Amino acid sequence: MTQMWWPTPESLKDLTVEETEEGFDLSAPEGSECGLWLAYFSETEELRQEFQAEFETCLLNYIQEQDGKNEVPDRSESGCSG
Repeated sequence: MTQMWWPTPESLKDLTVEETEEGFDLSAPEGSECGLWLAYFSETEELRQEFQAEFETCLLNYIQEQDGKNEVPDRSESGCSG
C-alpha cells in the first residue's frame, strides 16, 4: 500500500465534485495538481480502492467533526493524512 498524498489546499479550487447514484464523481483539469492526483489514484484497481477508502474516511471524519457546525475545519484537523 502506498502512502496517500493530497494536493495542496490552493490547488483544490480545480477539483470538481458531483454527487452521483454511485457516490461522488471527482474531476479536475488534465495536468493540474488535482488532475495528476486523480489520475495517479486511477492507474490501478488497487490504487483506486486505496483512494476510495481514504476519501470516504476523510468524509466521515469531517461529518463527525462538524457535529452541527457550519464551518470547514483546517486540513490539519480533518483526520486526513497528508
